[in-house]
Amino acid sequence: MDAASVITPCDQCPLSKEKSVDELLTLEQAAKKVKISIRKIQLDKAAGSIAYVKFGRLTRFRPCDIEEYILSRLVPARRNTR
Repeated sequence: MDAASVITPCDQCPLSKEKSVDELLTLEQAAKKVKISIRKIQLDKAAGSIAYVKFGRLTRFRPCDIEEYILSRLVPARRNTR
């Protein structure tokens, strides 16, 4: 499977709406947005749990991918069946 078939633009992503790459987040900005450690973002990136963009040695994150990352960890509330 080639990379082009895996990458899909998301409708909610600011970059899909003709905005500049100023919207891309650094590792530090992504960790701050999610309020977790930089190391945790690095580990999840390495595990393939979070999508990212590479520019040579630079890694950036789309805001929509950060939102998807958060939603993928959502644990639904359980009903109280007492």
